[in-house]
Amino acid sequence: MKRYPLMLLTLMLGQAWALPSFRASYDVKVRGIHAGQMTMDAVLTSQSYTINAKTEPSLPAKMLGYGFVNEIASGEIHNNHLRPRKYERTMEDNEKYHLNYNFDLKARTIDATVGGKKVQLDYKDQVPLDTTALVIQALMDDELGKKASSYTMVSEDKVRSYKVEQLKDQQWQDEKGKSIPVRVYRQTNGNRQTMVYIADNPRRLVKLQQIKNDQNMFLLKLVKYKPL
Repeated sequence: MKRYPLMLLTLMLGQAWALPSFRASYDVKVRGIHAGQMTMDAVLTSQSYTINAKTEPSLPAKMLGYGFVNEIASGEIHNNHLRPRKYERTMEDNEKYHLNYNFDLKARTIDATVGGKKVQLDYKDQVPLDTTALVIQALMDDELGKKASSYTMVSEDKVRSYKVEQLKDQQWQDEKGKSIPVRVYRQTNGNRQTMVYIADNPRRLVKLQQIKNDQNMFLLKLVKYKPL
């Protein structure tokens, strides 16, 4: 009988690292234009996460002045919730695209540098997540069968909360022509939506789409995935 509490604790802690570390490559579109390919490395443990996302620009993106983009995000995992510490985004030869967040979880503030300008962002309840961390949180919630009612995101110098609803599952075909079920989640804030599509075996993000005023603003679509 004395073993049961220990076994229960082990199961509860085990949930935090049920999602494996992975490498995923995505085609990227910005405002409908093929912008390049992103490779995301996510290293996940029971207590922490580190994400490194590198985007190689396409020729059309280079012609528009976009360079190589690097994103690094890190933080803790506590009770199956991501608690971000740092996020940084840089673009080759473009200081205006530089973005940096330092999260103070006790003060509920974010010290941000947006295009060379420093600003402090405040939030009330949920800790805001950048887009890369949102991917991990959505996958983790889906892994645990947890239906989040909302997510809070930070983008540039804005913090916004999104209402989450699960839509009807879709049937997709994988690269071998096999039909696979895909779960669909819609996150809404006014005229903004983020659509998240998740498949199983292995559990992975197959598509993420950001929409504003019914216009496609940003799109990730899975090309390759492997556990690390």
